[in-house]
Amino acid sequence: MLLVSLKLFSKFALTDSNGVDLTPVGTKARGLIALLALSPEFTRNRIWLQDKLWSDRAPEQSSGSLRQALSDIRRSLGDCRELLVTDRDSISLSPEYFRINDEIPKLNGVPLNTELFPSLDVKDAEFEHWIRDQRERIVPLDHEVSESQPKPQASLKIPTVIFQTEMTLGISQQALAVEVIKNVSNSLLEFSDFRIFSDLVSSQEGLGNNFNQGVMVLLQISSNRDYQSISATIANPITGQLHWMNSIQLDDTADKERQNEQIIIFCSQLFESIVDSFSEESFEIFGLQAAALFGKLGRNLLFQLDKQSLSRADQYLESAYEIEPHGHLLAWRSYIRNISQFEHKTLSFLDNDDGMDELIREAVAQDPTNSTTLAVAAQIEYIGGASIGQSLNLANQSVERNPANAFGLAMLANTHIANGDFQAGSAAAQNALNCVTISKSRFFFEFFCCMAATGNKDYSTAIKHGEAAFYLKPDFRAPLRYLLVLYKATGQAEKFSKAYDQMRELEPGFEFSQILEDWYPAHTLRRLSIIDSVESDHMPDHSN
Repeated sequence: MLLVSLKLFSKFALTDSNGVDLTPVGTKARGLIALLALSPEFTRNRIWLQDKLWSDRAPEQSSGSLRQALSDIRRSLGDCRELLVTDRDSISLSPEYFRINDEIPKLNGVPLNTELFPSLDVKDAEFEHWIRDQRERIVPLDHEVSESQPKPQASLKIPTVIFQTEMTLGISQQALAVEVIKNVSNSLLEFSDFRIFSDLVSSQEGLGNNFNQGVMVLLQISSNRDYQSISATIANPITGQLHWMNSIQLDDTADKERQNEQIIIFCSQLFESIVDSFSEESFEIFGLQAAALFGKLGRNLLFQLDKQSLSRADQYLESAYEIEPHGHLLAWRSYIRNISQFEHKTLSFLDNDDGMDELIREAVAQDPTNSTTLAVAAQIEYIGGASIGQSLNLANQSVERNPANAFGLAMLANTHIANGDFQAGSAAAQNALNCVTISKSRFFFEFFCCMAATGNKDYSTAIKHGEAAFYLKPDFRAPLRYLLVLYKATGQAEKFSKAYDQMRELEPGFEFSQILEDWYPAHTLRRLSIIDSVESDHMPDHSN
């Protein structure tokens, strides 16, 4: 099949390599092509496209309109119809046959136009908002600007990660490198739109001058008779600045399950470090890279837990979604509302009144296979009083989708604990904790280990994890609630009294007996047998 190209800065025209015009007649069909052409990997899910082109119609109507637009495009493509790739969930322009033409039409060397898709006029409020953003973001490379204007950025800037491997050509070493690259790439693509290149997993063809600011990840794998060593180094390939490095040793005598755990932990740390590197001062923030940074900032602020940070996290995530809509960003916003209720028992401090249930429903509709989306859906399903079985199913899907997602493992632990499977809950919680090691959010995952150990009636371990969580985050109320019950059940009156005072500082008017009340945010704790031992004492309001 012939190559097909789309002009960005002149009259909207889709042509094959012989110059034959393949442009569809309908404006919505043209808008659909524009949306795909400016999307990562030239791909979008159907719901996102429907929202941009038929935002004023019901889902059934917009779905039908999308099918009609696809038929229009296929007719106009004729023998080049292989360009359009569709399945049940998504629509793509085949990167094998599609090219973007960003040449600027000139007369006597003077640019005639520098606006993106100048003749494209699609009547839909959402599309109009999208095209305005694109026209601000995408500037011709050779557009002349005055010194007072900011220098234009290259078009379609997307954060880029390049994996390069150094190893002897052993089959086992290559398989290990591929496993690491695929796991980390999966996490990156779930987080935001990254361009990922590797000398093992995908071709670097076409990288050339299209390389935008990004990072190089050097993987080095060596082995001897007893173990394999993996090291990773993250650096700026342009300046050589080193951002992060780490290594692990895999004991070949250990069982396969233990080796897999080590690899997952390493991949999780590498993913977080790659994302962190994009917020370094040496990188200029723009376009989709800004969306990735806003998403990261929002997620980090979420785990600060105070009202101001949660409100700012919601704003950052909303901004990231406006730049590059991804369902998992909505899922995080839904979780902000969940944790706000548990920590502060109110949502009044959030600027946006989007509902928790509405956000997660839309997140699942847009991003039904994203591990974070599935993990939040599992939590919302559980706290909403619906089926524990369905919550467990969603949490399992989350971990199957991305076993290196510590948050997904934590939500799986929570649903196992709620379901009474404390052994499985403990295993999932410990795996989550292993994935974060030195992360600033470690306190969050220490708490889930506390929950699981409490369910297992291993109260000394539960206290150890609860105290670690509260030490790392002294304003985190959830572990303090567990510690109050644990201290009471184990007869540690002095620690109980101190914890009670600390809780009253965080929650003025707190009474110990509130923990038994359905309205009080201690849902899982009330399911555990430890409650019976303290309830029999009528849960006194204070110990002196």
